[in-house]
Amino acid sequence: MLDSLTVVMIPAAMSIVLSGILFSVSRDMPPDIRGVTRWAWGSFAVGVSGICFGGRGVFPDWLSIIVANIGLLAGVALWLWGTQQFYEWPETKRLIAGVVALGSAGIVWGTLVVPSYHFRLGVMTASLLYLYGGQLVLIVRYGFRHFSSAFLAAILSMQIIVIAVRGVTAALPGFSSGEFFSADIIQIVYFITYTVVSLLLAVGYVMVATQRLNAALAWHATRDSLTGVLNRRVFSEICEKELRRSVEARRPFSVFIIDLDHFKSINDRHGHAMGDTVLIDFCRKIEKAIGPNATFARLGGEEFVIGVDLSDADAIELAGAIRTSVAARSNPFLPHYTCSIGIATTRDLSATLTKLMAAADDALYLAKRAGRNAIKHGDFPQETAASGALLRSSTLTIP
Repeated sequence: MLDSLTVVMIPAAMSIVLSGILFSVSRDMPPDIRGVTRWAWGSFAVGVSGICFGGRGVFPDWLSIIVANIGLLAGVALWLWGTQQFYEWPETKRLIAGVVALGSAGIVWGTLVVPSYHFRLGVMTASLLYLYGGQLVLIVRYGFRHFSSAFLAAILSMQIIVIAVRGVTAALPGFSSGEFFSADIIQIVYFITYTVVSLLLAVGYVMVATQRLNAALAWHATRDSLTGVLNRRVFSEICEKELRRSVEARRPFSVFIIDLDHFKSINDRHGHAMGDTVLIDFCRKIEKAIGPNATFARLGGEEFVIGVDLSDADAIELAGAIRTSVAARSNPFLPHYTCSIGIATTRDLSATLTKLMAAADDALYLAKRAGRNAIKHGDFPQETAASGALLRSSTLTIP
């Protein structure tokens, strides 16, 4: 069987190794994913602390007791701080630092002033319960619903239960001998749990960080980096299927091509940063106007596209709501801007998204020629099922 010293030293060494993995993972993270570096430093501090604990009886007490316990507090505090950063929760640096400072003072007092193993154990139990508990609350309340988050929450719960049981039983006669490397059952269970949790916590952080990175990469692969709306490729994939389902069910499908009016002049007069802000504001207005049932994407520059299962009349009504929303000056710090909209609608089984978008683009061109801030419903060939004759929808302009 492994002795207590080996049980402490093995996870200490592994924590240091896993901290290196976390440091490597942190370098691959985009700037908007924070906290992984704090987890890495926390794992390193916990590993060094474990080595100091393992030197009890060999190293001087200031190293094997004071530095070891303070290092453990600092490591778990860094884990909590990293978790707050990772889940974008307001960082409570002062409170965390206060817990570490009070815990450290208690360790020094219980080692140098009034030496007491049970006092130090009580101080560490209270401090660690707060630090681990803070992480557990954040992960349960704000963590992403994914196996990695559930795994991390389970490991933290295990650690909290064992720490609480160890703290309570230490005060009861017959459960603890008062020695760090004693052979009592509670201490043995604590050491085994410490070994498992120290390793699995670092693994859990790696899993959560990797899952978040994969989600971020998937998001960036499907979204426009500035506005956050879908990109053209994903729009085509979605709307090709939506168009096919609609026409097979003999339902109309409409495409809107939308262009900001005189966007170049906004950039020239106010700068490109302001132009970017206008594009973002423009997208939020459209998203609010169209609701969740339409597919909205950026084609490029100041040109956007919407695909939605609507008839001619309903499409024109929605376009009117979009135009009104865009023209409304809801932010006094942004220049006033408007948009032009071209629409094409079809029920034709032979229709393709490319042709439908081309028809909407032609309608947009006519709307801009009509003076901008206008809606144009353009022509799109419609084939009747009976005769095969081509019909054309009427061209409508809303000034």
